[in-house]
Amino acid sequence: MSASTTAPAPTNVRYVVVGLCAAMSVLLYLDRFAISPATETMLRELSLTKEQFGQAIGAFFLAYALMQIPSGWLTDTLGGRWTLAAYVVAWSLATIGLGFAKGLAGIWVLRLILGIAQAGAYPAAAALLKRWIPLSGRGLANSSVAMGGRCGLLVALMITEPLMLLVGRLLNWDAGTWRVVLGMYGVLGLLWAAAFVRLFRNSPSEHPWCNAAEVKLIADDAPQQGQETAAASGIGAVCGLLFAVNIGWIVVIGNLPAVSAERVKVLAGLLHNELAASLVVRAVPEFLGLIGTLALCVLTTWLLTAWFGQAGERFRLPVGEMLASKEVWIMCVNQFCVNIGWVFLATWLPQYLIENHGAYLKAQIGDEKIVAPLITAVVQLAAIAGGMSGGKATDVFVRRFGRAWGRRLPGMISGVAVCGLYLLVPRLAGLWWFVGVMILVAFTIDFGLGASWASYQDIGGRHVASVLGVGNMCGNLGAAIFARLIGYLADRDQWQVVFFISAGAMAMVSLCWLLFDASRPVVREGKPAL
Repeated sequence: MSASTTAPAPTNVRYVVVGLCAAMSVLLYLDRFAISPATETMLRELSLTKEQFGQAIGAFFLAYALMQIPSGWLTDTLGGRWTLAAYVVAWSLATIGLGFAKGLAGIWVLRLILGIAQAGAYPAAAALLKRWIPLSGRGLANSSVAMGGRCGLLVALMITEPLMLLVGRLLNWDAGTWRVVLGMYGVLGLLWAAAFVRLFRNSPSEHPWCNAAEVKLIADDAPQQGQETAAASGIGAVCGLLFAVNIGWIVVIGNLPAVSAERVKVLAGLLHNELAASLVVRAVPEFLGLIGTLALCVLTTWLLTAWFGQAGERFRLPVGEMLASKEVWIMCVNQFCVNIGWVFLATWLPQYLIENHGAYLKAQIGDEKIVAPLITAVVQLAAIAGGMSGGKATDVFVRRFGRAWGRRLPGMISGVAVCGLYLLVPRLAGLWWFVGVMILVAFTIDFGLGASWASYQDIGGRHVASVLGVGNMCGNLGAAIFARLIGYLADRDQWQVVFFISAGAMAMVSLCWLLFDASRPVVREGKPAL
């Protein structure tokens, strides 16, 4: 065949999209967890207790959870290019602003804003990857993006404390160095947003660098994908109104008056368990918020029907189908439990090491405030390896066993193994045995992550950002509740209870995966959302 008749090779713009999403994910976790290695310093400088700090962490997860559906819906409606860029700009400004916080109120407000802005990131990324990545490569692509987050956490753990020390030496500061470091991290997000708007388009056919061969390659391997179009301005305005009103709802829920100690004691007497009473009290804002957010979504769906008729049908949230979908319910429970199993690693592990092994670290290695985050960073390296391995595994399993078992197997393996590992932790005698088990826990939890993301794309159809938003919302409600509960337990030195609860949650994860079928979409193609 002559060179003139040889079909051109597909371009590789899809890998640029994966790279952009992965870089976004790095910044997402860098900004989210930069305060983790700085916890000890911030507690001291701002005169906060661990329980108060846990409340600030919980504020982030509350906002992050309750904005998942509105953010995902807005992305499905307006397209990912400008919405994702706006999310990153907003959370970067919140990260910079956190450096100016003077106390608990400031941290609480800025972490709330950070959660609102970051909520749309992963739903948007999932929608972009579904549109740009063929079915046969989605597991690895999704894991690459998810592991970008783990890399961001790793970077935060490894360089935040050394950067604080460097800033202190350069500026001759004894305090407040974390404020400068947070500002530096926030600027990186602003630079990313500018690059993303320049390099990304909402679909392969719109991208000037993407040739016909790559457009065909993506379409042929995922024929169920249709051309995505942005909604009319009026429909987008309705979804934007939901976004704004839900922010107000989060502020109301986040400022509910604290339950008095006397009422907690009464509830503890009724439940015959103080810990159970504390858990119920701490879960009230999340579940009230969930009910209100879902009610706002149902109202918005009705408004689209009443005001725009068939023009709004394509962009409606498929509330009826999601409520009727066994798979959506299972993934909601799954995500709630897996985040309970994971949140200790991301938020409290450095503090645990300082409190329980700080003297040994200081005597044998060096400053425990530096060593503990570095050990946590090693744990996160294992998470990255586990995520990439699991993403590749689910692609192989799908080709060999079909979509249902191909997604199911990595998740089941993850749930069973992590449950056993957490049950082992209270029996461990020394630091390095504990660290070894945490490495295995991190690897194994993230082994199931690629299958989880790909499953949302399998069942979500064109509503993938909204469907993932529902599941991610439930997951982060679990993280919000448990992050605050860990702070409560840490102040009472009840770390073993943390591990037992985490083990029970991961046992439930394995059961959820056994019942989940990724071959059952929420909305059948060609069928309008109800």
